Amino acid sequence: MDSAVSVDPRRVRELLRVILERPDWMRRAHCLGVDTNLFFPERGEPTAYALSICSECDVRLQCLAFAISGAEREGIFGGTSARVRRRLRVPVKAALAEGRLYDIA
Repeated sequence: MDSAVSVDPRRVRELLRVILERPDWMRRAHCLGVDTNLFFPERGEPTAYALSICSECDVRLQCLAFAISGAEREGIFGGTSARVRRRLRVPVKAALAEGRLYDIA
C-alpha cells in the first residue's frame, strides 16, 4: 500500500506565506514552542491538554479568527476542534465581515 501523502502546492505556498508573515499575536500564543502534534491529534487521540493550553491563552480569539478565515480544516485552533469550527464558520465569518467579532466571544 502506498503511504505517500498528496500535497497541494497552493496550500504549501499559503502556509509558507503565513509562516514568513507571522502576525504579532502568533508570537504571544501560549502554544508557541509546544509540540504541534498535540494540536493535530489523530482521530480518537486525546485533545484535553491542547485545549487547556488554549483556554489560558490571551490570543485565543485571534487564533480562532485566523483558523476560520484561513479555512483550517484540521487541528485545534483558538480552543476549538475542527468539528466546532465547522459549526462556527458561517456566523463567525459574518461577524468578522461586519466588524462584530466581540459578538461571538
